[in-house]
Amino acid sequence: MKKELLYTFLLLFLLSACTGNPEPASGLLWKITADDGREAFLFGTMHEYPSDQIEISGDAIAALETCSVLATELNLRDKEDQALFRKHNKFQTGAKTRQVLLKKYGASLKSMEGTLMQVADRHHIRITGLETAMEVLGVLEQIPLPTEGLTDEQILTQAQQLIELYRGGEIDIVANEMLDKEIGSEARSLLVDQRNLNWLDDIENLIRQERPFIAVGMGHLGGEKGLIHLLRQKGYTVEPFRN
Repeated sequence: MKKELLYTFLLLFLLSACTGNPEPASGLLWKITADDGREAFLFGTMHEYPSDQIEISGDAIAALETCSVLATELNLRDKEDQALFRKHNKFQTGAKTRQVLLKKYGASLKSMEGTLMQVADRHHIRITGLETAMEVLGVLEQIPLPTEGLTDEQILTQAQQLIELYRGGEIDIVANEMLDKEIGSEARSLLVDQRNLNWLDDIENLIRQERPFIAVGMGHLGGEKGLIHLLRQKGYTVEPFRN
């Protein structure tokens, strides 16, 4: 059952942790400030979201409009990369989950990264990715395919729980409680913790060279191994942002 739950999480948080965080955090939009005054924004996404239940905050849109680059997990404009990713059997495993969500939410089911990219295009903001399809697939290869399926009702119950956590900006609950409980510590370590570490150099390079808006699944933000804590360890000031 945990293996199938993993792919619901993948679709909602990773396709679009951790214990003992000394400073509990909530909120989806964070401002990053370097010692030299350079600024960036970190935003937690829900990759597939029902737009009739979730709305991207005006603060997030306003922050993005001030930036020079939008950095998502994958560069969704790289057609070859996307084609490679979508053909892989690990991606195909999520097809049932997405069909169930489409049946429930219909046309309101949107790509949050797609919405942010539309804003970026209107303001001539460059779009990039923090990793390649090959890098993501290399992680997924280490996780076995699910052997037991969830019912449609179970998928929708899980999705609604994630929607409520997202609406509340509960990044620490996701990182410290839900990820371990639902997908297990080993999978979380590969899918979340290690990828956070892999992204740090790219994030720092972006901050040094541009004014980036970094949009990644909300599961990557909270906890002592989340991006907020890791960036603070690097000496950045990271604080909730409201315009």
